[in-house]
Amino acid sequence: MAKTTIPAGGIADDAISEEHIDATVITGSTALAATPDDTDEILISDGGTIKRIDYSYVKGGLVLLQDTTVSSAAANVTIGNATVLSSSYTNYILVGRMYPVASDGPHGMLRVDTSGGTQTADYKYTRIWQYSGSSDDDPRVDEDNSEGEIDNILGQSVNSTHGCNFTLEFGEPNNASTYMSILGRCWAHDSTPDVAHHYTAASWNGGTDAIVGLHIYFSSGNVATGRFKLYGYGGSA
Repeated sequence: MAKTTIPAGGIADDAISEEHIDATVITGSTALAATPDDTDEILISDGGTIKRIDYSYVKGGLVLLQDTTVSSAAANVTIGNATVLSSSYTNYILVGRMYPVASDGPHGMLRVDTSGGTQTADYKYTRIWQYSGSSDDDPRVDEDNSEGEIDNILGQSVNSTHGCNFTLEFGEPNNASTYMSILGRCWAHDSTPDVAHHYTAASWNGGTDAIVGLHIYFSSGNVATGRFKLYGYGGSA
């Protein structure tokens, strides 16, 4: 006969096993609905011994921090904020794809946002790139030490059919005592369709304010659609 009361003297050690636990102990609980904090705890069996472990020990290398979708024309897209680009991670990766409203010609551009707003001066970058529509097939190198933005880091001569793909990697944007360096890779088609690819290293050198966001836009026209995923990795700074 099934027991419906706790026996006198309490439950004996090791008396509760899998047949006494229903799945509703999990499915009936409130869902977290967010990435666990590093100090959130999980139960595991360590060689038959139940132990707790912090989530920081089992989480993957890349942690999704922000997923931004643009579904209608936007003059620009801001990625991150002071909370997202915090001291929780030493490095960040932004993976994206976006389409312009215009046909051939727009370049993918980048500026940084600080507590003082979007910065429009004091960028440095160096870039190596190739374009299949050129009679000169050798890689070309550009550099600038005083620009108002980082040009072509998100695509060159893209069109509304093909758009552009890119990845950006950067570290410690919240560290006001050092400059944030950005490494970018992008590839895109125009309507020919010729393809271009760029590798860019860049930084903003206008001050020591913490960077709280990335400001993404095209050199002409709006961002028609796009998807941008921001990841953190590397543990706390």
